Amino acid sequence: MKHKRFDHRNWSRAESDSQVRCDLPGSVLVDDRAGPVTQPLIRAFGDQYLTLLDSGFRWIYVQPTGRHHALTVMLDAAGRPVQLYVDTALDSGLDPDGWPYMTDLYLDVLAVCDANWQVTATQLKDEDEWWAAKQTGELSPEHAALAWAEAERVVIALQRGDFAPLAVVREYLAHSSEHAP
Repeated sequence: MKHKRFDHRNWSRAESDSQVRCDLPGSVLVDDRAGPVTQPLIRAFGDQYLTLLDSGFRWIYVQPTGRHHALTVMLDAAGRPVQLYVDTALDSGLDPDGWPYMTDLYLDVLAVCDANWQVTATQLKDEDEWWAAKQTGELSPEHAALAWAEAERVVIALQRGDFAPLAVVREYLAHSSEHAP
């Protein structure tokens, strides 16, 4: 399984950025604002293409304590949500240098929402990686089942509008707009 860290301080796409880690009750949050970007990051979502990273964009990562997922919210330069990206995880914590990590279970959930943060569409991502890891034994049957069940729980919570990490991001943004990195 992949050990993933949320630390974009040396992104090859961004000439500069500012990154802040906050310890919040029940989670850790990392707020990363890109400076000038050498090449925008554009990805397909259904039949549309979304610009996920460009100059001035923010990526806010929330890693809830004791949960099997982590959320990254991609905001455009005006602070509007572009995409929600949820990784399924076996475990998570902080590396010795203080940045969050997770053990990735491959299966991810993508979502887009409107300007009022209401999720309008969801889709699973990396099902092929999940399937291959399951077939090769890199994911045990129990871990594969955990990833699938967690992805289903995330989709339902996003569609109902009660996905707790998204509420954490919205609360953080409401209280940090003047103090953004």
